[in-house]
Amino acid sequence: MADEQNQNDQVTKDLSLTKSKEDYQALILALQKGKDELEAEKAKSQEAVVLHEKDVATLEADLASKDIVLHEKDTQITELTTQTEGQTQELITSKAALESAVGAYKDVVLKANPLIPTDLIQGLTIDEVSASLEKAAALVGQIKQGLEKEGSAEKIPPGAPQRTGPDLSSMTTKEKINYGLREAQQKRD
Repeated sequence: MADEQNQNDQVTKDLSLTKSKEDYQALILALQKGKDELEAEKAKSQEAVVLHEKDVATLEADLASKDIVLHEKDTQITELTTQTEGQTQELITSKAALESAVGAYKDVVLKANPLIPTDLIQGLTIDEVSASLEKAAALVGQIKQGLEKEGSAEKIPPGAPQRTGPDLSSMTTKEKINYGLREAQQKRD
């Protein structure tokens, strides 16, 4: 029995070794398969890294070009701001000169047209002042014509009326003789 036991132990050992060897080989195959899968994943990861590196390089190049464009735009903005400030100052100076010129023109217009009231001459530009002058001159002309028509309709001589002699046609002969004698006496004196 001991022999049989030894033999059984040996078979069990052999089976156990065989089973261990098969398990080991299955494990090696599984590990190899896992290694192959990891190698494939590593290759994919490396490809992804290369693609990401290319994307990063592209993005960095785009960013650099955008930085250059941004710097150019900032420079343009600064130049335009400077120009705008200069033009604003010129505009302010021009407005002041225009106001002065329009004021002087109004003064000349009023001196040249003393019949026109100052209230009627208005405007912020020379053209506006000229237009208001035309309207005012037309109004003054209308008023003047109206006054002339009114004045000619009721012509009243200045001072006392002229003395005229009495109406001789209504006098009697005796009144006419007396009137003639008085006139002659007055002429002599």
